[in-house]
Amino acid sequence: MTRAETELIQMTQERRENAKTRTPWRHRKKGQYKLTNIQKAQRKIANLDRKETLNQMLQDARDRVMEIAGEMQKRFPRHNDKYYFRLIMQDSRLHAKSRNPSRWNAFLSQEMERRNAGVTDGRKNVSEEARSQEIAAVWRSMTKDEQIAATEERMQLIADRRSARQRKIPTAPIQIFHDTRATTQNIENELRALNARTGRNALLVMTSPHATDYGQPYVFHTSQRIVDFLMLTMRSTLPEFAMKMEGYILSGVQGLRQSYRETIILLKREASRIINDKLREVSGGATYFRAMGEDEWREWRCKRRGLDVPSVGDNALESGPEPSDLSPSEIEPPSTSPTPVTSASSDARPSESTASTPGRTPTSSTSLTESPDPSTPDVSGAGMLATSLASAPPALSSPPLSLPVPIDAVPFATSTTSGAMHTRFVSVNVVTGSDGQPLAVVSRQRKTRSDKGKRKRKPAAEDASTSTTAAELNSRKKSKAKAA
Repeated sequence: MTRAETELIQMTQERRENAKTRTPWRHRKKGQYKLTNIQKAQRKIANLDRKETLNQMLQDARDRVMEIAGEMQKRFPRHNDKYYFRLIMQDSRLHAKSRNPSRWNAFLSQEMERRNAGVTDGRKNVSEEARSQEIAAVWRSMTKDEQIAATEERMQLIADRRSARQRKIPTAPIQIFHDTRATTQNIENELRALNARTGRNALLVMTSPHATDYGQPYVFHTSQRIVDFLMLTMRSTLPEFAMKMEGYILSGVQGLRQSYRETIILLKREASRIINDKLREVSGGATYFRAMGEDEWREWRCKRRGLDVPSVGDNALESGPEPSDLSPSEIEPPSTSPTPVTSASSDARPSESTASTPGRTPTSSTSLTESPDPSTPDVSGAGMLATSLASAPPALSSPPLSLPVPIDAVPFATSTTSGAMHTRFVSVNVVTGSDGQPLAVVSRQRKTRSDKGKRKRKPAAEDASTSTTAAELNSRKKSKAKAA
């Protein structure tokens, strides 16, 4: 072992013996310096002395300001010295929190109202100065719970009166105008004072909710940068911005998108809806008629002809002609007196259809005096009814009868072509108004090209083979066309 190695080993051992225990450089808990009780008492005394000195200096400064306010009041005697003191100190007169009503004041007003209730007319009411000491003695003799129970209803009444006084709606337009003017002036003064104290910028825009209100839009700003900002962003001045805002508040979105014509159409539609509702209420709904039965039909037919109503098994009715074989003169005798106009199907049987299918012969198509001829073909009910109408024309006073149309005579719906269907059901991809007419949407004009209207130059030299091939193709096409 050399000398150098021996010295190195000795130095290492000495370092190990003299080394300290390592601690982490980052601690989770901050180190605290604990004071003794004597040190805490000394600091408390020093803080009290500092606070008393500061308050004394502030009071001296306020006294000096009050002296200056008194000098201003002597020069301008319109206001008192407190008013000028508030102007110098720039104190805010607005309360951040509302003060709750006092229970003593509520009890005093309640007792004075009770004592003055028994005063007759012609005598003076009892004043608070004369009875306040007696009422105060009663108040002090009451416990806390008794005071709360005695003034609970009065406190609620005072709170309701305060809220009603703050949120009541004026009835006269002049009251609305003066209330708005005074409140706006107070807010403007407070904003000016706030801007002078803290440098805060404010923008105030006040508009009317009704077109009948008196007064123009009110605008207030504390900095010129607000005006510049509106000019850059809105492209309008403050008065123009206030007018646009008031117009939007009065009319809303409908005032921006509805024209005069659309407004008239909406009013007409609303008027028609109201008329239909009123007519529906007066009419009481639609009237429905049911089909008559066999017995009801026989009774109705006999009453129309002036006959007695027979029984159900009467042979006369069973062997008689059917209503479809009766002529109009037999159903109702002609008369010269005017009769009310009824529907065309009033003399026809409601429960049976007068139209018959081809090839079907009615069972009672012949009368009692005629016998059916086997050589003659069957005749439909529609043809016989037409023959009876032609032989016996109706009277002038009888209502016009309409011929029943056979089933074969009813034209079937013709099939429409696909082109007609396509032209009928076409979806319109435009924006329309309430009347169905399209709204003209102004599209943004696109920038014109710089080379618009200029002819393009052809290349200086073209390939000879390409031009020759094109000429040959053109000549071949012309020859084929002539041959064809």
